[in-house]
Amino acid sequence: MPLKNLLPTLILTAMIGQSTFARDADLPEIKYSNKRFEVKVPDKKVKTLEVELRDVYDNLVYSTKYYNVSNFEKRYNISQLPKGKYFVKVVSDGNVYQEVIKVKRRNL
Repeated sequence: MPLKNLLPTLILTAMIGQSTFARDADLPEIKYSNKRFEVKVPDKKVKTLEVELRDVYDNLVYSTKYYNVSNFEKRYNISQLPKGKYFVKVVSDGNVYQEVIKVKRRNL
């Protein structure tokens, strides 16, 4: 196949592989503290939004799915979880974002 015929295919493939979020401001935001984590998705309308929490052994601790949301903001209580490292995964219209959180326990 001549290079001139291959080039449009390569450009189309590169465009399809790009994230639908054009700017950093459009990316979901995952914040956490010792007792909760929060997921925020900007004003952009999202058809499907999945939130998962897994432990260090890849066991599913929590999972939920939302449909047709915009300006999404939700807090999740993690105060009952044992001390350790957890992984928050947000899948927004097929785009995957992850954050590592650490649950610490304070001595009272």
